[in-house]
Amino acid sequence: MPRTLTQMKSLIAILVLLLITMGSRSQAQSIDFRFALRSVLEADSEKYVVEKVNFRKFNERFKPFVSYWGVRENDIPAIMTFRFPLEKPLKSARLYVPMISTNFNNDKNLGKGMGSGSVWCSRNGKDWVLLKKAEIPTNKTVQEVNFNGKLPKEMVGAQELWLQFRMHATAMKDSTYSTAQFARTSTDDPNSFVFNLLVSYIESEQNNAKP
Repeated sequence: MPRTLTQMKSLIAILVLLLITMGSRSQAQSIDFRFALRSVLEADSEKYVVEKVNFRKFNERFKPFVSYWGVRENDIPAIMTFRFPLEKPLKSARLYVPMISTNFNNDKNLGKGMGSGSVWCSRNGKDWVLLKKAEIPTNKTVQEVNFNGKLPKEMVGAQELWLQFRMHATAMKDSTYSTAQFARTSTDDPNSFVFNLLVSYIESEQNNAKP
């Protein structure tokens, strides 16, 4: 018996839904390496750190409590480098990390000083590609700048992945806070990730395509 137009549309809709579901499962299975933090205070937060200059962990005891990596001293370039060894060549990678830049000259009642930063990636620790800048804000006191997206094509095929944060602070009045920060979290939002790196390997994605 011939199928009606309505039946054909229903079958097509089911097939499309199945394809979407299969694609989602395949994408989920292709995540081969992950490094994720909800707080810089976690025990293994610096597991992959290979360089740390003028950075430290801050844990501000004001409500809501906040924690982050921040610049420690004024007018000294701060560098923090992560190296992630990969078991197989990189096919694709996504990164989420927030940065904070400040200009307390816009509201001196909140503090004192200014700060800025940037995040970079590399496949060898020598040749760096800029991902995002957090410039000193001109019309606000505190500015959150997030990198949330795919790493550039220069990383494809890499056997290791490097991430580097470069920051600078000036005119901070004391050591209880930093004017340049990244991976900041708050007790108001304890379940959100402040550093989330997802990597897929080339061979894994090929294997997922096999019947």
